[in-house]
Order: sequence, then structure tokens, then C-alpha cells
Amino acid sequence: MDLLIEYNQEQDFWDIAIQDGQLSTTDSIENAVILSLGTDKRVNIEELPFEHNDQRGWWGDILMENHEIGSKLWLLKREKITENMLENTENYAREALVWLVSDGIVKSIDVQAVLGSYNNITILVNITLLNNNTFNTQYSFKN
Repeated sequence: MDLLIEYNQEQDFWDIAIQDGQLSTTDSIENAVILSLGTDKRVNIEELPFEHNDQRGWWGDILMENHEIGSKLWLLKREKITENMLENTENYAREALVWLVSDGIVKSIDVQAVLGSYNNITILVNITLLNNNTFNTQYSFKN
């Protein structure tokens, strides 16, 4: 069970859901996708853009040995949108979600990055569940 993450459209951010004064929980695939793509994965110093020294990372990684949560999508902020940037977006998203396959939670994952309006990048996520049903969602971030 994970804490349920909800998007607040009015204020344009994700937050932990609270219902009747209690933290809401879920075991949904969608929540796992949101946490995986929306959390900053720690990177090696060599991967940092010029003039950056913050390797970021999620504090919860200290609780799970040899298992880091999150994506490197944050490295693409302010990068010029090109075909190469969209390819990097897909690679970072795939890398962030691969644990769902390796942990036996889903059968397969396919991602595609597309340019949206106002320099938004939309990541289309297509997941094949263990029972061969499919789950499709999308995740957008501003560049």
C-alpha cells in the first residue's frame, strides 16, 4: 500500500491525499507511475548539467536497499526541446518504471514522449498487466 497522490489542478501540484482527516492509501498502478515519474532520482555527479551540484534524490531511498525510486526527468528541465530531448524523456521514463516489470507487478511497459502545448512534454504510458489487460495513462511536465 502506498500513500495516494492526487493532482491539484487549481494550484498545479501533486500532494498526498487526505480524506476525513486521514491519509489515503492505494495500491493502484497509476499511483506507482506518478511516484516513479514525479520523484527525482539521485544521479551521479557526472550526469549533472553544467554549473549544477545538487544530485537530488528521494529521502525514502534510504529505507530500501538497492532500490531507488524516481526518474531523471528533472535533468531535462530548461533543456531545448528537440528529438533527442524527447528520446531522453522516453529513456528516463522507461528507466523509472522498469521496476514494475522486474518486481513482477506488470508484464510490460511502453512509453512515448510527445510535445504538448506551451512546452509541456506528455509521456504516454502503456502498461500490460499480468492478466494481459492494459492500463494507459499519461504524465505531463513543463519544460
